[in-house]
This record gives sequence, structure tokens and C-alpha cells, in this order.
Amino acid sequence: MNKPKSVNHLDPRFKKLRNNREGQNIGEFFIEKHIGWHTSPSGKNFPLYQACCSCGNKKIFNGKYLSLLERKEKKLNAGKGSKQWRLNCNDHPHHFTSARIGDRLSFLEVIDLPRNTGQISWGNKKRVTDGPGKFLIACICHSPSPNCKHGNKSNPKFITYRYWTQRLEKVEKGKYTSCGCLGSGLSHGLLVSDSLKDKARIALFYNASANSKKKKLPIDIDPEYMKSLEFPDICPVLGIPILYDAEARSENSPSLDKFDPKLGYVKGNVQIISWKANRLKSDGSPQDWMKIAEWCKKKDVASKLRTQEDKK
Repeated sequence: MNKPKSVNHLDPRFKKLRNNREGQNIGEFFIEKHIGWHTSPSGKNFPLYQACCSCGNKKIFNGKYLSLLERKEKKLNAGKGSKQWRLNCNDHPHHFTSARIGDRLSFLEVIDLPRNTGQISWGNKKRVTDGPGKFLIACICHSPSPNCKHGNKSNPKFITYRYWTQRLEKVEKGKYTSCGCLGSGLSHGLLVSDSLKDKARIALFYNASANSKKKKLPIDIDPEYMKSLEFPDICPVLGIPILYDAEARSENSPSLDKFDPKLGYVKGNVQIISWKANRLKSDGSPQDWMKIAEWCKKKDVASKLRTQEDKK
């Protein structure tokens, strides 16, 4: 293709510009201006246009190619054509993936969307140079594993768009992913260890996830939040010891309590208390508990309660 020339309105070929496409939108392109002409080997003249893609990339097209894009766009709008048709510059990561810098996928955080210069390679070179492998997703891993090698920006984990999409579907189903450092040492997004409190943390998180699905309760707590949650040795409600080494559930077992049961398992609405305290609270509201407390303070009720306590 000859080097584009600036538009010269005195050029006789300019009068042959039957369909000026300046200002038109075709696919993801905005046609900014007519910049010159291209003469084919057969002697035909084609107008050249500067177009701006939705990603910001600038491209130069001749009128014939724009007509082709326009026909493809009409077919796609009519539900025809190929899903592989790309009405964009095909040279920016945003055209290949929904991932953006700063996004989190379980333990992975996106820090860059670099061009693939050999970090990941396939046998099919075209897939790297002109396909979905031409750009990658660079992530740092926030997993609690001491074996993680991709926890800083100097050594990110490079993954493909296909891998990102597959993992995104799994995370949406309640599963977790990392750079690969966790392996079998992960349960429900929490690191498996010999610590009794860590084991209780996994069990309570699993029970909360299952209970929220069964009772259709809201839930937004995640492994990161469970790790930040205090697991006390003494029940903050009844003042009795919380035992983390009990093989079977008892009144002293730890329990994930909801301050307001109707709000579900959401951040700020859960705490660790003893199973006995949680059972006593049941599904009542704070107003119900206050009414019970006021009822217990009445003289006739208080005397009866003391009598029952003495009999024990």
C-alpha cells in the first residue's frame, strides 16, 4: 500500500469520492477523517480513512475494506455471519477478555494485560501473533501459602484468557483459585493446617455456605473475611469456654452466629460464639431478645425462674 497522502481538495480524484465516510461508526470504529488515496496495481483509486477503535488505537483503512466491515456488521446485526468476526482493531487486550487491571479472581489480582512476548507459547504460532494468545493476564497471588512464588509484582503469574474464563466460572460457583501454590492444601479457600481454630474456620465457613443455599439467605463472607474474624476462647455472650478440640458438637463448640438472622451471613453481621448461646438466641430478632430479658426481670417471673434453678 502506498504511503497515505494528505487530502488535497484540488485533486481531481477527490470529486470521485462518492461516499464520504467521515463521521460514520462501523463496528467499534469511528471514522475520523479522509486522509488521502491509495492507487492499486491495476490503477484503481481507493480513498484512505483514519479510524479510531473503541480501545483508542488508530488505524488506516481504504474505502473497500470499510465497505466489507459494513457488510459484516449488517449480517451480525441480523443474526448471521461468524462469531469469529471482529469489528475492531484486534490489537488490544480489551477485545479479548473482560479482565481489567485491579480485578480480583479469588486469590489472584490482575496487575497488567501485557502482550505475549514468549511468556506462554503454543505450537501454533498464529495463535500467539494474531489470536487470543497475543495478550496475557499478569496476576499476583494473595494466597496464604508459604510456598507461593507469585506474591509480588516482580514475579507475576501469567495466565491465558481461556484460563481466566474457566476459573471465573468456577469462582462464581463458590470455588477458589490461586497461582497453583495451594494445591491440595486448600479447603473452601482456607489453608488446611493442624491448628484447631483453622479447622473450625473451614467447618464454619462450609456450614454457612451450605445453610445460606438451603435457606436462601444472603451471604458475602469469603475466606479473607473468615481469616480476619476473631475466634475467642471464651464465649462473648455466656462467658463459658469455647472448645475447639471437641470431636462432636457440644454446648461449648464454636458457632458462627448472625447478629440479625434476617440479614444472613454478611460481613459485619456474624460473630463466633458458643453453640449454646447461638441455640438460645435461635432465630429471634434483637427486639425479641430484649422482650425476653424484660420479661425475666418481672418479680413474679424472676421468682419462678429462681425456684426452677434451685430445684436443679
